[in-house]
Amino acid sequence: MIEVPESSDCEYKEVYTPSCLKTVSAFANYLDGRIIFGIKDDSTVLGVENVQQLMLQVEHAINDEISPRPSYTLSTCTREGRQLVVLSVCKGLNPPYYYQNRAYMRSDTSTAPVDAAQLRQLVLQGCALAYEELPASKQDLSFKQLEAEFQKVLGIEALNNDLLKTLGLVNRQGYTYAGQLLSDSPGPYHASLDIARFGESSSIFLHRESLEDCSVLYQYHRVLELLDAWYAQYEQVSGFYRENRIQIPREACREALVNALVHRDYSLRVGIRVAAYPDRLEITSPGSLPSGLSLAEYLSGRISVPRNAILAQVFLRLSIMERFATGVRRIQESYRDFLQKPSFLVTENTVTVVLPKVSYTEVHERKVYVSDRKAVHQRVLSLFFTTETITRSDVEHQLGISATSAKRVLAGMVQSYLVKKEGVGPATRYRRM
Repeated sequence: MIEVPESSDCEYKEVYTPSCLKTVSAFANYLDGRIIFGIKDDSTVLGVENVQQLMLQVEHAINDEISPRPSYTLSTCTREGRQLVVLSVCKGLNPPYYYQNRAYMRSDTSTAPVDAAQLRQLVLQGCALAYEELPASKQDLSFKQLEAEFQKVLGIEALNNDLLKTLGLVNRQGYTYAGQLLSDSPGPYHASLDIARFGESSSIFLHRESLEDCSVLYQYHRVLELLDAWYAQYEQVSGFYRENRIQIPREACREALVNALVHRDYSLRVGIRVAAYPDRLEITSPGSLPSGLSLAEYLSGRISVPRNAILAQVFLRLSIMERFATGVRRIQESYRDFLQKPSFLVTENTVTVVLPKVSYTEVHERKVYVSDRKAVHQRVLSLFFTTETITRSDVEHQLGISATSAKRVLAGMVQSYLVKKEGVGPATRYRRM
């Protein structure tokens, strides 16, 4: 236990001083931790002369100065023939835990007061509430756009108060913050989104727009509208045919945007940032990963810890989201047929999704992407109008692609039960099913 240097969950103290109560507050607020008395910062063991007196002093100080009272234990151990006192503090269930009316947190090996946003999060944890469940700061709300969306998707006649309660947008106190976010005019300082299109450098603005005092649903539709125009599909002659090609997979844009809107930390008064560059799209949302979700779990896309469950349920009902815990996977899968891949940058305060523009300038023997797979399959199936079986070479000439790419197209058609494979090696032929 005392072989390692000080860290975020371990602190050494030569003797008891009241300042150690700041660390007790930090451990109770955020993580299990230990304070070991009788050791210097450089790990030199000094020992404790009067163990019982120190333990009583620490116990009385915690009981008198930390509110609410945290869960902790005091024990002793021996190191290099000297006795030490170990104070073990458990992460509490009722944060924030205050020392002298301040709540604290650990940062590496130091202890510091929490800021206003962090304190709000601790208060919500102590109340077992999410930020979106708090009462809205504005109660004169209208929901014309939300009503129109529900009428279009679900066929409801009107968005009445009972449905608003079912959705979690209204409770006994009135509208919730989730309701405010989905209202037509939530206020100028709530849930803003900035979108910009850059030229060859970040100092060249081709378009800039700030979406404030509007529903998150409006933000979703407006950003997709702009991205569809900026990264529109185009036609390219390949061999004897025209192919529809894309710049950035639309599915990836949509999923990254939905993730930012649904999973951002709305307690932070910082907007989502959408930056469109000639070679990539970056979507940055405020707040790091939700508590309890590791970076590996986030990247695997198999575990969902929704920070804003009410918003997520509304997006699910409107078919904007398909399922929980599929967004990252769907982004990755949309780049499956490209050499370029998306990247995910997670910091203590932000999550950024980077979607690179795909390139068709080189012949990628690993995979060739065809944007309209159904149309490609139809072109292959048209070969059966004049013959009962076809070869890989027939597909190469029909589509104007390489042998490797033709194999992949045919393999996909076999998996889709459109054709069946007969023979092996050079004698391989394909018959329509």
